[in-house]
Amino acid sequence: MNLFHSIRWRLQIWHGAVLLLVLTAFGFTAYQLAHENRFRMIDRELQKATDRLFKSFAPKEHPDKGKAPPDFSRSPGKPPSDFSKGPAEMLMSVDIPEPEDTYYAFLENGTILRASKNAPANIPPPQTFIEGASMRTRGELREQVLCKNPGTSLVIGRSVATDLADLHRLAWIMGLVGAAVTAFGLIGGWWIASGTIRPIKDISDTASKIAGGNLAERIKIPHAGNELGPLAQTLNATFDRLHTAYEQLRAALKRQTDFTADASHELRTPVSVILAETTSTLSRDRTGAEYKESMESIQRSARRMRQLTESLLALARLDSKHDSERVPCEVNVIAREVMESLRPLAEQHQVTLSHDLAPVQIRANPGQIGQVVENLLSNAIHYNHPGGSCRIRVALENGTPTLLVSDDGAGIVEQDLPQVFERFYRADKSRSQSNGGIGLGLAITKAIVEAHKGSISVSSQPGKGSTFTVRFAPEN
Repeated sequence: MNLFHSIRWRLQIWHGAVLLLVLTAFGFTAYQLAHENRFRMIDRELQKATDRLFKSFAPKEHPDKGKAPPDFSRSPGKPPSDFSKGPAEMLMSVDIPEPEDTYYAFLENGTILRASKNAPANIPPPQTFIEGASMRTRGELREQVLCKNPGTSLVIGRSVATDLADLHRLAWIMGLVGAAVTAFGLIGGWWIASGTIRPIKDISDTASKIAGGNLAERIKIPHAGNELGPLAQTLNATFDRLHTAYEQLRAALKRQTDFTADASHELRTPVSVILAETTSTLSRDRTGAEYKESMESIQRSARRMRQLTESLLALARLDSKHDSERVPCEVNVIAREVMESLRPLAEQHQVTLSHDLAPVQIRANPGQIGQVVENLLSNAIHYNHPGGSCRIRVALENGTPTLLVSDDGAGIVEQDLPQVFERFYRADKSRSQSNGGIGLGLAITKAIVEAHKGSISVSSQPGKGSTFTVRFAPEN
């Protein structure tokens, strides 16, 4: 792997480079300051040595009281005014003490006129004439050069070998300390970078596992307080929604598979009846009455197939979230019309119909609301007993439009209640088949109600009847 493609190594190289640059700049600045301070102290020592040397030229007594003493006054760093007058005679006549830590040398035109015993053998004159005092460094020697006129100069100097050794030692110490700090910084930077990258790697590993099919895997969040905590929480929430969507898709696919199998099974029966009737009828000549009976059987099967296909088409439209046109409609008016249309069926089953219809208006598809009422009321009639009764009620309960359809028929056992709205489910399969039911009425009813943002529920007691309650959303 290319190091420059790794976030960890790029962070490490950047931190190391910045740390090394800062330490180098700090060390260089500190060394330069120490060097300047040391040589500034040396220059002050040379200045003091120069002052002591010039004191040797001052007269000790003045025999002629009426005559002014020679002028040895000078500015700091400059030789006395008489320094250039007869240097050879003056230097040879003055008693100059031998210095201990410094040396001196008087030069005239490159020739040493007088020098201390510890002075170097070869002391060059200044390259250019600069009146006054100037400093120069020759190897391990630091010297102050004083000039009064061209060709005449005084050199006071000392060895700086010990000082340079101390400075070199300081440079080595600072270098070693800088190296130690750099190493410590790199180790700390690697540890911090590794700790920073580790959660990202955990996120990547978890995402890879999820991509591999383990949708239950989640990112562990040991430090939820750092910047990666919200990211991990967001990703976990995303993975939860993905898992939920996947499970819903699996459930939908299973329902679709079961639905297809049930639909195929339901269609197979009328098709088999039609084929059997046509085969039997065509196998030999029959009377007119036999042909009529055969055609009536085929017609019943065809009607059942049409009913099934229409129901399947309605469910398909509802599953596709097809928004039908919705207009303001009176639920009580729709319920009254449906009840009147089903009154002959109720009379055929010897069931009494009653109603309590308060004015209630919602925004919905009138045809679909009529289908809801028809499915619930026809079920209440079909699954009732002779002499039984059905009641339909429309009202506003706590501001919620409510439709209730109840009967006093056989009822539904408790274990069947959770499945009554499933497709092709029949609590009493023998009765539903005889009544022509296909097990889609309640499923279609629930789909319509939910498409209108409503809810449907059922309560029942075996032998006492059932009550279906539909509540529509007030905004509808």
